[in-house]
Amino acid sequence: MSDVVLHAARSDRSEEFATALGPDFEKQPNRIWDRARSVGEVEAELRRLRESMEERRQEVERVRARTTGLIETRFDDAVKQVFGQIAEELPTILAELDADLERVVIAYLRANEVPHTVTRQVSRKTLRIPPTVHLPAPLSEGLTVAIGQAKRLEDGESLHMAHPLVLAALDEARTAGSGSFSVRFRLTKNAPAALRNRSGARGRLALTRVSYRGFEREDRLAATAVFEDAEVLRPAAAALELVRMPCEDITPPAPALVLTPADLDEVVDEELFFDQTQATQAEGDAFEKAIDQLDQYMEDRLLVLRRAREDTSVRLRDAEEKRSAALGADARAKTEGLLRQLEAELEELDANVERLIARDDDDYGKWKTHAHKRRYEPPQAERLFDLEFVIA
Repeated sequence: MSDVVLHAARSDRSEEFATALGPDFEKQPNRIWDRARSVGEVEAELRRLRESMEERRQEVERVRARTTGLIETRFDDAVKQVFGQIAEELPTILAELDADLERVVIAYLRANEVPHTVTRQVSRKTLRIPPTVHLPAPLSEGLTVAIGQAKRLEDGESLHMAHPLVLAALDEARTAGSGSFSVRFRLTKNAPAALRNRSGARGRLALTRVSYRGFEREDRLAATAVFEDAEVLRPAAAALELVRMPCEDITPPAPALVLTPADLDEVVDEELFFDQTQATQAEGDAFEKAIDQLDQYMEDRLLVLRRAREDTSVRLRDAEEKRSAALGADARAKTEGLLRQLEAELEELDANVERLIARDDDDYGKWKTHAHKRRYEPPQAERLFDLEFVIA
C-alpha cells in the first residue's frame, strides 16, 4: 500500500518537495557570516534567510498536508477495502480449513481403527479419543480436541495444523499414501456434475505438487484424471474434487486399462505446462513492477545527486566571488583551497550522475539480477501418487 502513496508523490510535485526541503540549511548561516562585511549585513542576510525559511516551511507544510490527504484517501480506502474483503471471506476459509483438518484426522483414526466420538456444538465439534495403543505417545494417553471456533474453549484444545494429531495423520498419509493404487471412488451428493456424468468410468489419476519460488512463493496441488477413452477430466477442479471423494482399495479390475502410466505422464506434463503458463503471466507482471520500482529508485537517487550538485555549484560560485574579493595572500590561499575542494566534489557528483544514468551501479545490478533470478526460477514438480480408479 505504501507504493500507492509513493507513486502519487512521484508526480510533478516531487521536485517541489525536494526544493522545499532543500540541502544544507545548516551551512547557510556560515556563508552569511563569511560573506558579510559588517554586523548590519549579517542582520539583513539573516532576516532574508528567515523569510526564505518561512516560505520553505509553508511549502513543506503544504506538501505534508497533501501527502496526509493521500494517505487518508487512497491508502486508507485501499486498506479498508482489503480488510473488508478479508473479513468477508475469512469465515468461509476457516470453515474449509476446519473441514479439511477434520477429514484428515478422522480418516487417520479410521484407518488405524482408533475409537473416537465426535459431538457437535453450535460453533464447533468436539473430538474425543480415549486411551489407545493404536496412537503414538503422548496421543496414546487419550485427548480431546475442538474442531472449529476456539473462543471460550473450556474442554481440551483447538485442532490446528501444528497439532500432534494432525502431524501424526500427515506423517502416516505420506508413508502409506505414496506409490500406485487401485481404488473405487464413491461419489457424495455434493459431487460436481462432471463426476456424476462419469459414473462407472475407469481411468488413471495423478496428484502432483508444484512449487513456485518466484516473486510469490506458492505450492499448488494439480490433480490430473484421464479416462480410458483418453478424455481428460475437465475442469481441473473436478479432478481435485474426485480426490476428495470417499474411496476404498480394490484389486485392479479386468480387463486391464488400455491407458498406460506413460499416457498419464504425458497428459500430466501438458497440464503442468498450462499451469506454469498461467503462473508465468502473474510472475511477468510482478517482474515488470519490480523493475519499474528499481528504475524509480535510481531516479530518486539521481534527483538527490542533482540537488547536491546544484548546491555545490552555488557554493563554488560563492567561493569564486570570495576569491575575487580577497585581500591578501593568506585569504586568497584559503579560498583557493576551498575552490579546489568544491571543484573535486563537483567532478565526483558529475561522475556519479553519469554512472547512475548509465545504470552502472552495484546496487542496481545486484537487485536487477535478483529480480531476473526470481522471474525465471523454474517450478519444482513432485508426484505425490498415481492410481487406477473407477467411479462407483
